[in-house]
Amino acid sequence: MHYLEKRWRLRHQRTIVLHAGLPKTGTTYIQNELFALRKVLRQDHQVLMPSISPNLTDALCSMFHDDPMLHITNKIQGKSNEDLRDQIGAYFANIEGELDRHEWNMLILSAEGVYNLGESEMRRLQVWGRQFGLRWKIVFGVRNGPDWVRSVIQEMVKGGDTLNRLYDDLPIPLYRERIGTAIKLFGRSSVTVYSYEDAAAYPQGILSHFLSVLGLQIPVGEQQGSQQQNKCMSHEALTLLSRINAMRPLLTAGSILPARRNGREALNLLGVRGRPFRLPPGIRRRVIAAVAEQEQWLEDNFGISYQYPATCRVSYGSSGSKSRGDGAKMARKGGSAVRAALPSSQGGYAESHGAALELSSEALDDLAVLICDLVNGRPR
Repeated sequence: MHYLEKRWRLRHQRTIVLHAGLPKTGTTYIQNELFALRKVLRQDHQVLMPSISPNLTDALCSMFHDDPMLHITNKIQGKSNEDLRDQIGAYFANIEGELDRHEWNMLILSAEGVYNLGESEMRRLQVWGRQFGLRWKIVFGVRNGPDWVRSVIQEMVKGGDTLNRLYDDLPIPLYRERIGTAIKLFGRSSVTVYSYEDAAAYPQGILSHFLSVLGLQIPVGEQQGSQQQNKCMSHEALTLLSRINAMRPLLTAGSILPARRNGREALNLLGVRGRPFRLPPGIRRRVIAAVAEQEQWLEDNFGISYQYPATCRVSYGSSGSKSRGDGAKMARKGGSAVRAALPSSQGGYAESHGAALELSSEALDDLAVLICDLVNGRPR
């Protein structure tokens, strides 16, 4: 068959799946598991996943952003314009080389960060992809507002933010805006939305649920509970990390502060046991009010409904959320030094799930500084 004729036929047969998140809906687990299975998926099922990375956020956002220098990873790394151009060229060459080299019927591009791309940027991604396949399937995972915000706040504090700032300026899942852009560009029939709660409750596991959303019945031998890769910090640990971030910001003028050069405070604090992190009742009520219109849009367009008792005091464990302080069991290198710095007057709080970190503001600040010094190699 003539090359151009074959390429035309393949373009009409192939499906490009854009797994666009949202974050905190099991995306990291799905990405990593699919990436580990990519050879089997390609050879046995003609499902291709690019080998650059499980998460293609940095690649796709750099490739199609109006100003790639504004993509957060590129800002932190401080790349020059020339280096960034070379990197983007390598992204295109690597991905397109694999698309031309392998036989495939479905391409999976998993990159939750693309939900931040604007309409013109998403259109460039669409135009590029149409060289290889004309069928698109845009997949979003969503999660009830309070659990999503709680989980995102944890990740943002791990990344250097503070609880006070985040409570003042709550991160909200803008379902209508983010999913709406995909509907406008690709059409409603090309957009699929599933709930994280349904995926977490799926009998065969969250990865099998995702594959079923794609119309793939592929046995993956998934173990229940294996999706818990993003370990949750206890309330006590997150409070300490927030104070560290407030006193010694992780980033200053886009560069990592020397006093935080190891950046391992979050890893070490995972070993600190305590209560599961929960939103304060007042913050939770604000979240429910803030997401009401967004969740109504979800129900109207995709039949996904979230209901909350009038008291707004729903148990986190009842909504599919998996935050139970499991991160406390994952003591990291240096964790013993961190635990040794914790006040013994707390009645063994570092080993007790129920104890609270009730310290004065000054004592909490002193403890935060001490932990930061221990982690970064300057014991006091």
